[in-house]
Amino acid sequence: MKYIIGNWKMNKNSYEAIDFANQMNSFIDSYVDSSRFSIAIAPPSVYLSSLYDLSPKFQLVSQNIAFKDQGALTGEISILMLKKYIQYVLVGHSERRHFFNEDNSVILKKIMLTLSNNLTPIVCFGEPRDERESGTYLDFINKQLTHVILHVPTQDLSKIILAYEPVWAIGTGHIPALKEIQEVHEYVRSILAQKIGLLSAKKTPILYGGSCSFKNAASIFSTKNVDGLLLGGASLEFKHFKHIIQIAQTL
Repeated sequence: MKYIIGNWKMNKNSYEAIDFANQMNSFIDSYVDSSRFSIAIAPPSVYLSSLYDLSPKFQLVSQNIAFKDQGALTGEISILMLKKYIQYVLVGHSERRHFFNEDNSVILKKIMLTLSNNLTPIVCFGEPRDERESGTYLDFINKQLTHVILHVPTQDLSKIILAYEPVWAIGTGHIPALKEIQEVHEYVRSILAQKIGLLSAKKTPILYGGSCSFKNAASIFSTKNVDGLLLGGASLEFKHFKHIIQIAQTL
């Protein structure tokens, strides 16, 4: 199974969200091979119930959850409030780490909450520019995974999706060279293999995200060990998102 996931972040009003969902339903129903591709959208949480009511042909993703399932956390939203509507939860996105100071302990709590509610965490990781330029990016990624993913019980690691998003590529229009993407994905699989074995590690989806577009989707999707795309800005316009799905299906 290959994955194409759109993260709308803090964009779209309710009418735009519903119009996009209706177009996506029609497109998937007529043109997408659902046995090969899982299509998912992460809208702002206030739209999850409305999109769910449209009986979407795509999966729904929460952009965030609180690190507890209930309590005195003003402004937060619990997984218990969302689980009816969603199949996946984004965890560890660099914007959550940067703007909301989410550290590894918080990220791990969110992963475990997601798993305990029989949902799939999409765990983001990736290096900032200075780590890439200094050549220490693999060490940085190793620490990210060691302090978070490898604390997840072995039997649950196969229930996780990983998403490599180099921080310096998000929203910049710049992406790593294809050999660099492949290098990171292979490296991450080797880390997983040490804990759960090579066969299980090969089954763990690793997506790429960061300045994906219809211009580079084919080359990224064709890169070894890339199991799908996590799209940001490229998922906001239906025609653009649809084009990327169509490209993926031709490969």
